[in-house]
Amino acid sequence: MEKLFAVLGMLANAGKDTVFKVAAGEEAARPGSGSITLFYALKGGMIAVLAFLILVVIFFVLTALQASEITLVIPISQLSFLFTALLAFLFLKEKMNLMKAAGILMAVVSIAVIG
Repeated sequence: MEKLFAVLGMLANAGKDTVFKVAAGEEAARPGSGSITLFYALKGGMIAVLAFLILVVIFFVLTALQASEITLVIPISQLSFLFTALLAFLFLKEKMNLMKAAGILMAVVSIAVIG
């Protein structure tokens, strides 16, 4: 069960990172364009989603830490970068090149070796 909480925390963290990328990537509307209010409303909604996802991450990781050892929970929860990259590739249309793929592969292997 503790592994499930660690995985759920990792997935929530990946979702949080992806929403943050979307929020940070938005450019402010030009003054006088009439869409500046909509822009800030969307930005405020994204901040609310980020806050909720951070609370979910904290809940799942702390719950997993109560039930298991830190040496098991933390490596699992730190795999969120893998799902962040996958979500960014699928939804934000980020390019995946050989260097990024090799970096992700090396990070996954290093977490497997340490964990």
